[in-house]
Amino acid sequence: MARFGENKRNKLATKSLRWACGAFAAAIVAVAMVPAASAQTASMADTWMTDCEGANCVTYFMTAGMQVFIGQEEGGERLLAEFRVLPTSIPGTPVGLRLDSGWGGGMVVNECNDTYCNFILDLSADPTLIDQFKGAGSGMLAYVITDGTQIVMVPFHLNGFTAAYNQRTGG
Repeated sequence: MARFGENKRNKLATKSLRWACGAFAAAIVAVAMVPAASAQTASMADTWMTDCEGANCVTYFMTAGMQVFIGQEEGGERLLAEFRVLPTSIPGTPVGLRLDSGWGGGMVVNECNDTYCNFILDLSADPTLIDQFKGAGSGMLAYVITDGTQIVMVPFHLNGFTAAYNQRTGG
């Protein structure tokens, strides 16, 4: 796994998540700003991966305008997906997620810092949701930035998701 900055450790933004990842300093989210109200083609070089520290594993994907981290909540009760988006998003604004399998859902931006804003998708809430991700080939994430008048649309692929997720779960 590529690591950025020094070899420091940093907890993911959501304190209830138990995994720790290498420092993703100046997150890839901020590297390439996605033009407002336009779609950008996700690169096939952007790969789903799994990184483990002992028994704590996270499956993740990074592309311009978005990062996704999937792992168990602390205590192991829920499987959560943390999405990180541009830091110019606005807490409390809606986020739309659609998979080419037909599944779609709405979330709300939780909180922001200088590097990213985040929102959480509870994958345990619907037992078929991981299967939706495994069966889909791609997805689209849409959220607003700045004063709420610009929309960022981030396409992403799910090629390699199943293998990375199975590596995480040992399945």
